[in-house]
Amino acid sequence: MLEVRYDKKTGELTAWCGDDKQFGNLDKGRIDEVIVLLDTPVPKKLISALLYDKATNKLINNPNYIEPKDRYPLAEIDDLKAKLVAAGVIT
Repeated sequence: MLEVRYDKKTGELTAWCGDDKQFGNLDKGRIDEVIVLLDTPVPKKLISALLYDKATNKLINNPNYIEPKDRYPLAEIDDLKAKLVAAGVIT
């Protein structure tokens, strides 16, 4: 079971709780938010990657969510350095 707080207008999730001993402790955040109990386990996705679909009473993928890319800071620094050298900014 999963307790979910979501925005009524957008379906965006603002909080969830998967511990049945803690159910009922989610505060109703704003006037536009509702709390529902779903028969689903805690998702393995980030809260921003999902929306609540009132018609099906289920969590669905958020079409506006952009998956974060893996970053490699040292490679990014090397690429930037190469661009600056090519532009003549540094030697």
